[in-house]
Amino acid sequence: MQKNKAILLFGPTASGKTALAIELAKKFNGEIINADSRQFYKNMPIITAMPSDEEFSAVPHHLFECLETDSEFSVAEYLKLAKQVCDDVAVRGRLPIFVGGTGLYLKMLEFGLSSIPNINKDLFNDLNSMETEDLYSQLNSIDEAMSAKLESNDRQRIIRALGVIKQTGKSLLDWQELPNEGMLDLDFIHLAINPDREVMYNRINSRASKMLELGLIDEVKVVIEKYGQERLNSLTSIGFDIFLDAFNAKLEMNEAIDKFAQKQRNYAKRQITWLKHQYPFELIHEDLDVTFKFVEEKLG
Repeated sequence: MQKNKAILLFGPTASGKTALAIELAKKFNGEIINADSRQFYKNMPIITAMPSDEEFSAVPHHLFECLETDSEFSVAEYLKLAKQVCDDVAVRGRLPIFVGGTGLYLKMLEFGLSSIPNINKDLFNDLNSMETEDLYSQLNSIDEAMSAKLESNDRQRIIRALGVIKQTGKSLLDWQELPNEGMLDLDFIHLAINPDREVMYNRINSRASKMLELGLIDEVKVVIEKYGQERLNSLTSIGFDIFLDAFNAKLEMNEAIDKFAQKQRNYAKRQITWLKHQYPFELIHEDLDVTFKFVEEKLG
């Protein structure tokens, strides 16, 4: 049985993914599904460069601004939601178009997640309070085969292996033999967008200025007043920690803005590295007609 098709579109921040995704959705009767971890959250459309109201209304969008700012959200939860949305899109005879700059989410859509469970927080804290030598000795006594594969000073992996066998009664080696779970059973078309780096850096700098005009500082202030002191992952990964320092007089505001733009440039650089070395792209978009023709051929 032939699998349903879907597009994966990856690109670094400020590369023009949203505009291209909308053109693809219009051309191929598609709907856009978010795969950018920063755009799941409510209350911060400016700093996350959320699509504009006009862009949202151009074609259907899914899984944007769907979480409260302080929500915990795992890749496993994302895969479940993505599957539900994707199934609904496909049932209506439309093309799912996954768009994002978070490589992990796009990768997991296609290849799934390891079935190895996460160690619960209490157990992790207990293990983390122990000396590495004692952790290794304990692992060796209950899972000699696993301990033989680890260096005796590799604290992080030792804690992981010991936590898994204590929590589940099963060696990490046994878990590693199990297939991944949660991947979407689709025939993916892999597109990428990767403009010249200097062009992209200029876009990032221009976008930072535009964010200021749109009310970035007020948006940041409101979110920080409600959540920022907690330094939530959803905030620090975006750059709220920089502005928190400015509001606490540890940085001048103009210095914070420069640091924020630099953080975006560094993030884009990491995304480009992932694109080059881990993303199995079939076409890097440069010309809209060429991209349309390529997708038409892939869709058959």
